[in-house]
Amino acid sequence: MNKETLNFMIIFFITFFSMQFIQFYFAKETVQEIIEASFIEAEKPPVELIEQNFLKTINLGPFTLDFDEISGNLINLHLNDFFTTQEKKQEIATLFKNGFQQQTLSNDILLLNNKSHQIDKITYDRVEFSVTKDNDSLIVKRINPFVTMIETYKLDANRNYSLLKNIELEAKELSTLYLYSEFKNTNQAVIEGTEEGSRMFQGASFHTESLKYKKIPFKQFAKSAFSQQVERNGWFAVSQRYFTSALFVDYPGKFYTKFSSINESCITGHLSKEIVLKAGEQASLKQRFYSGPEQKEALKAFAPAFELVIDYGFFWPICGAILSVLTLIHQFFQNWGVAIILATIGIRLALIGLTKKQMKTMKKMQLLQPKIEMLKKIHHQDQIALSQEMMALYKTEGMNPLTSFFSAIMTPIIQIPIFFAFYSVLMETVDLRQAPFLGWIVDLSLKDPYYVLPILVGLSAYIQQRLSPKPQDETMAMMMNIMPLFLGVFCINLPAGLGLYWMTNNVFSVIQAWSTNRGQVTQ
Repeated sequence: MNKETLNFMIIFFITFFSMQFIQFYFAKETVQEIIEASFIEAEKPPVELIEQNFLKTINLGPFTLDFDEISGNLINLHLNDFFTTQEKKQEIATLFKNGFQQQTLSNDILLLNNKSHQIDKITYDRVEFSVTKDNDSLIVKRINPFVTMIETYKLDANRNYSLLKNIELEAKELSTLYLYSEFKNTNQAVIEGTEEGSRMFQGASFHTESLKYKKIPFKQFAKSAFSQQVERNGWFAVSQRYFTSALFVDYPGKFYTKFSSINESCITGHLSKEIVLKAGEQASLKQRFYSGPEQKEALKAFAPAFELVIDYGFFWPICGAILSVLTLIHQFFQNWGVAIILATIGIRLALIGLTKKQMKTMKKMQLLQPKIEMLKKIHHQDQIALSQEMMALYKTEGMNPLTSFFSAIMTPIIQIPIFFAFYSVLMETVDLRQAPFLGWIVDLSLKDPYYVLPILVGLSAYIQQRLSPKPQDETMAMMMNIMPLFLGVFCINLPAGLGLYWMTNNVFSVIQAWSTNRGQVTQ
């Protein structure tokens, strides 16, 4: 790596990390301000209440919500704008309950029994559902002999995929209450990370003014519980591939995780501080619920650090740069496949100096091999003399073994994080979900259904290998011969977008190798 390239990389990473640090720690808009503004400015969308067996189904803006008729909790949520397949037959569910597989949201009350001094979960005599007179909000009223909880759900007109919740508690006698809200996940495929097409991180995320941002994988829940006090302005979230659900609270309490052996559930929640009410007194609490796509700029404007739920993994700085380039190209061509091809060509052009030097070094080393083999035969019993003669040979030919070694491996090393970054972008960026390219490739985030790209990856790798200098070592030569087949098989289950990147990368290498070889022949 030359000095100019090294300086450029250092300046780029320092600038990037500095910008991220400033944005993360100095975000001005608090959760409280967002909630207050949303309650004041929200418009009045219509609410449609549908009766079903044991369920109350509500159509509200971009949501279809299913509430449990007995508990009053939200158990199913479908996004009306997103579908499981491009045929648009079934909406995406971010909250769901299907047998033992579920990811649900519940709001419930713990009541301190003044006689036994034990804290018990409240059960409700009845749950009533209604719509406000102006038809803009859903009201869920849960009635208990000691306390009544009234939840009002209203669409946040200022922010997409957001519901405003106002919770009113009214005591019928002197009561000490605790309000808790939690996501319960019993989808074992998601918890264990074995779900097809699952994201790299499966777990919960938390943010407070003091904690900033913390993520805890589901696998950690059973090993140790997490607890964090929060005075106000906090949120917690659980995510699935491309989508996230989060609850924002603006009252004191604590965030927590726990593992329940019943159905092996991972539970993420918030428990309020004690609320003491006399008979007839009321308390009002505000929440905001988000359930929707993980679009970075939208999440960034939504709340402090909320965009961090998009987890790109270890190579997130490179992912951010790649996504910015892809987005810029997509604005002109309106095709993510074309964006991937052009971005790949741009990356290879940026590395062309290194790859050209690598190819020349490899070619030069290949030409030196006969002389090196002759020296080994002459000095096979004198390693010191062999080393001295080889150093003299390198000096005569104008080669530095150490520099040549690093030059040969630098380009592959640089391309490894770029490859994984492309993979992360395809797995985590909702804009690339169901993004078509051309012909048979209708979704760049899924594998090629006809395996054309894996075949082209293997074929282009084979041509590239034939044009590259052959290693003298027989074992290495054999490995290189089977490498194209290995790459083709490896790409079978990878996203088509990643196969497109790899194929474009190989084609560029083929053209560069052909050009280099032709230039050497001409000389």
